[in-house]
Parts: sequence; C-alpha cells; structure tokens
Amino acid sequence: GNDDQRLMFGARAKVAGLGFREGVLRHLAAQGEVAGKQQWEATKVIEGKFINEYWAEPNLVEGSLVRLEDGLKKRAAAEGWDPDYLKAMKQEIRGKAMDNVIDQAVANGNLTYAKKVFDENKESVDPKTAEGLAKKVIAAEQRQINNTYNAAFIQVRDSEQGLKALESALAKDQKIDDATRNQQQLKIAQRLDIINNKRQADALRAEMRMERQARQFESLATSPYGLTDNDRAEMGNMYLTNPAMRPRIDQALQADKALYAFRQMDDPAKQEAQLNKWISGAVA
Repeated sequence: GNDDQRLMFGARAKVAGLGFREGVLRHLAAQGEVAGKQQWEATKVIEGKFINEYWAEPNLVEGSLVRLEDGLKKRAAAEGWDPDYLKAMKQEIRGKAMDNVIDQAVANGNLTYAKKVFDENKESVDPKTAEGLAKKVIAAEQRQINNTYNAAFIQVRDSEQGLKALESALAKDQKIDDATRNQQQLKIAQRLDIINNKRQADALRAEMRMERQARQFESLATSPYGLTDNDRAEMGNMYLTNPAMRPRIDQALQADKALYAFRQMDDPAKQEAQLNKWISGAVA
C-alpha cells in the first residue's frame, strides 16, 4: 500500500511540477512580451526625437529609420504579424518620419529641401500619407510665394508703374494658386484706386489754388491801392520785434514791389503775361 501511495504521490508531484514550470515559463514569456513592447515604445520616442533634431541630415535620418524597422521586425516576430501588415507598418513609420522632416524643413524656411524629401519618399509611404505630405508642401510653397509678393508690394506701393508691373507678373505666374493670386490682385487694385483718387484730389486742389491765386492777383492788379507808407512803417516795426513774421513780411513787400512794377507797364500784353506768371506760382 505504501509503495502504491508513493507512486501516486510521485505522479501527482510530476504533474504539479510540470504545471509550475509551465506557469513560470508563461510568466517569463509575458514579462518578456511586456518588456518587448516597452522597448519598442521607447525606441519610437527616442528615434522620433533624433529625426526631429537631425532632419537636415538624410544619412542620419535613414539610419534612424533602419533602427525603427529593426524594431518593427522584432515586434512582428513576437506577435506573428502578417507580412502585409508589417509592410503597412513600415510605410506608416516612414510616413511619420518624413512628415517630421518636412515640418522642420518648412519651419526653417527650406522649402526646396522639403520638396526634395517628399519627391524621394512619396512612393515609400501609403497613398493617404503621401496625399497629406503633398498638401503640406504645396501649402508651404504658396505661403512662400505669397510672402514674396507681399514684400514686392511694400516696395512699390507708392508707384503706379511698379504696381502695374507687379500685377502683370502675378497674371503670368504659373506657380501661384488662384486664391493667392486673387488676394494679391485685389490688394494691388485697391492700392491703385487710392493712388488714382489721390492724384485726382491733388489736381483738384491745385486747380482751386490756381483759381484762388488768379482772383487774388486780378484783385491786386485792378486795385488802386498797394501798401501805404504807414503799412510799410508798421511792417518795419513788426520785422524788428517779431522774427516769426519776417517771412510773411518779405512776401508782402515783394508782392507790393511786383504790383508797383505791374502798374507801370503800359503794354496790356505784358500785363497779361505777368498775371499768368503770378497765377502759375511766380511772385515777381
């Protein structure tokens, strides 16, 4: 009986031992799986920061992608990924990396490099990612074009000829999109209207000024009075005591002298010529 009991106990102990070992192995495997996932997540963070810092160094970026793809292969082996799924994940990883590089290139004003990176990698990422990257590059290009035209506009904003030349360049530009072109053309048209309105206002003011001068000089020419001796005496005292009035006093005396000479003219044609000189702005 004791022998049978020992045999039964031994059999149960072996079963228990096997179960324990299997449990330990499962635990270790689970621990290894957790560690593998944690390592993969850490790899993505580290390599993402590396690409962000060395975006302008294509060899370093490519080296980072190699390390990421090695990590992907380990995850694929551990989790039994389908080959198509592994391929899709590789495209996703590369797409995110290129998105990072393009963002940094655009932020640093290197649109040429951003376009180069896109052209070299658009076939290596999934179509949706490629479409998103293309939109990003195009938007950056339009911003750069818009900024260039903004700078040119500031340079010629007071020149009608310059604005029209800029308007002509806009019409011929094949790279600019319709929205940006329309925005710039509207701005130029509004500025040309302002310049034209100012020119018309200046012309109207000049015409009114000439008419006013004509009436003033015609009135002087037909008036029997000029400056009297008392007027000249008062002006002399004011000239000595109030320096601020000296320019106006000089003008009045010069005009009186010109009026006296005008009255001495006996030729109507000469008088008319002198009146025209006054109207045009000449005092003497």
